[in-house]
Amino acid sequence: MSIKALWRTGGLALTLGFLTLFIGGGARHGIGLVLKPMAESLDWDRTLLGAVIAVFMVMTAFTMLAVGRLSDRYSPAWILSGGFFVSALGIGAMAFAETAWQAFLLYGVVFAIGNGAVSITPVGVMLTRRFGSQAGIANSIAIAGMGLGQLLILSGLSVVLVEAGWRDVFLWLGAINLIAAPLLLVALRREAPAGRAYSTSPTEGMSLADARRTPGFWLLMAFYGICGFQDFFVSSHVVAFALDQGEGTLFAGNLLAFMGLAGLVGVLADACLFRAQDRHFRINPGRPLAAVHRGVCAGLWRHFLGDSAADRDLCARPVQRPESGADFRSGDHGAPYSGRPRGANRRRAIR
Repeated sequence: MSIKALWRTGGLALTLGFLTLFIGGGARHGIGLVLKPMAESLDWDRTLLGAVIAVFMVMTAFTMLAVGRLSDRYSPAWILSGGFFVSALGIGAMAFAETAWQAFLLYGVVFAIGNGAVSITPVGVMLTRRFGSQAGIANSIAIAGMGLGQLLILSGLSVVLVEAGWRDVFLWLGAINLIAAPLLLVALRREAPAGRAYSTSPTEGMSLADARRTPGFWLLMAFYGICGFQDFFVSSHVVAFALDQGEGTLFAGNLLAFMGLAGLVGVLADACLFRAQDRHFRINPGRPLAAVHRGVCAGLWRHFLGDSAADRDLCARPVQRPESGADFRSGDHGAPYSGRPRGANRRRAIR
C-alpha cells in the first residue's frame, strides 16, 4: 500500500497517532535532560532520582496493561486526551517539586499513569482497527514519531535548560501535554465514523491465555525488557555523564536528542522491510517469530551445550500453537509449511 493509499484509508488517524507518540516520546525522556541540574539544585543524590525513574517505569507498565484492556472497549479519544491531561498535571507540577515524596508522586505516579495512556498500546489498537492488514506499516510510521519527538522536543528544551533552568523544562512539557489534550479529543471524535463500535474485542488471533503458552510470547517479553532497560538506562544518564566529562549543557542535551534520530532511522527501516515483506513474500506474521525462536535457541545451545546434530534438530522445531500443534508458518495454521500461501491467504495473493 502506497503512502497515498494509507492517507486515503485513515490519514487523520495516522497523523494523530504520530502526534501522540511524538509528544509522549519526547516528554518521557525529559527527566534525563534535567537529572544532574535538578539533583544539584535540590541537593539530592542521583540515586534518589534513579529510584523515581524506576517507580515511573513500574507504574507505566501497569498502566499500559490497564489501558490495553480499556482500548479494546472504548474510543481512543477519551483514553488519549485523558492521558495527555494527566501527563500535563504530573510533569508540569514537577517544576514546583521541593521534596522527594513530591517527585515520587508527581513523576513516578501521576505522570507515569498519563504517559502510559498515550503510549504505543492505544495508538496501535486505533491504527490496527483503521488499517487492518496494513496496520504494520501504519504503526511503523506512527512509532517514528517517538524518535522525532525525542529529537525535536529535547533539542528545544536543551535551549530552555541553558537559558531558564530545569524548572522551566518541566513547565514547557506540561504546557505541551495540556495543549494536546483537547486537540486529540476533538480530532479523534471527528475521525471516528458514526456508529463505529468500540465495545467488542477482536475475534481473530490468540487469546492472552493461549499466547502465554507459546515460547514466542516469552521471547518477545524478554526482548522488550532488554530494549526498555538499555533505552531508559542510557537516556536517563547520558546527559549527566556528558556534563561530568566537562561538556556543555547544550551539547549534552542534544546528545540525548539525537539518540531519537538514530531510533527514527531504525523504525523507518523496519517500515520499509515490512512493505517489502508484504509485497514480495506475503508471509504469515508468525514466520519471523519462528525464525527468531530458532536463532535465539540455536545461539543458546551453541554457547552452553555445544553444536551437536541433536541440538540443531531441537532448535529447528517450529513454534506451535498450543491448542492444535499447528506450525505458525503455515498459511492455514493446520497444514505443514510449504513456502507458498495456502487457503484463504492464497486466494488473496492471487487477487
